[in-house]
Amino acid sequence: EKWRETEMLPPSVWLPGFLNPKLFMLTCRQCLAREGRGQSLTGVDVDFTVTNLAWDAVQQQPPGGMGWYVHGFYIEDAVWDPEETALAHKQWNSPLDAAKLPVVLVHSDAATNFHRAGISKDMYPCPVYVTHARGDSYLFSIDLESLIDATVWVCAGTALVL
Repeated sequence: EKWRETEMLPPSVWLPGFLNPKLFMLTCRQCLAREGRGQSLTGVDVDFTVTNLAWDAVQQQPPGGMGWYVHGFYIEDAVWDPEETALAHKQWNSPLDAAKLPVVLVHSDAATNFHRAGISKDMYPCPVYVTHARGDSYLFSIDLESLIDATVWVCAGTALVL
């Protein structure tokens, strides 16, 4: 209720709460195109950075309008290792919370500098789906860091689900 009255987004947007999450992502792209001064909508690259913030730990949006925090992603066929900030193999006794991806920062790659140089981790372009059925529910991909070769996650069918 509070964010509806102030017309400000909540500190972190629960992406599965939208009837059509793809429209929210399109809105983010439009805002980034406006900030880019003269960029066309198709010329804007939206980037995703996995933070170390828990879903309920976010108190405010990123400073300086650097993007938007979103959450609500669950990992299928893998877990997120918070110490290594990378995908890890799922153990048979892994808790359900291990399948939660921490809060993700949606931003323009040109507007922020979140890429850490010198880290030798593979990036896995992890597909994001609305439902477990996959297929027509594909939304976009998020590059997730991995300590092992990304082909392992492709063969395992690792994906994010809202």
